[in-house]
Amino acid sequence: MTQWISTWKRNGWMTRQKEPVKNIDLWKRLDTAASRHKIAWSWLKGHSGDPDNERADELAAQGAHEAAAEHLANQLGAGPAAVCSSFESPSID
Repeated sequence: MTQWISTWKRNGWMTRQKEPVKNIDLWKRLDTAASRHKIAWSWLKGHSGDPDNERADELAAQGAHEAAAEHLANQLGAGPAAVCSSFESPSID
């Protein structure tokens, strides 16, 4: 992560393919937040059975579901709870 972000910043937030970095606003926020801490970044293969990674995936799916429901509710002029009840929510214990 630190190698990517350093290169992107040096290249004006452009990739090696000379395209803008996707989700630049989120990367910039992460860079700012991370600069205040000492972090050891580690690569972990996704969906490999690691309990913490599986939990992170469940939380990400839940967040995406909630964001989609809120967006749809805003489009329909309904409350998120009304829209959420029509979708199956991922199970997180």
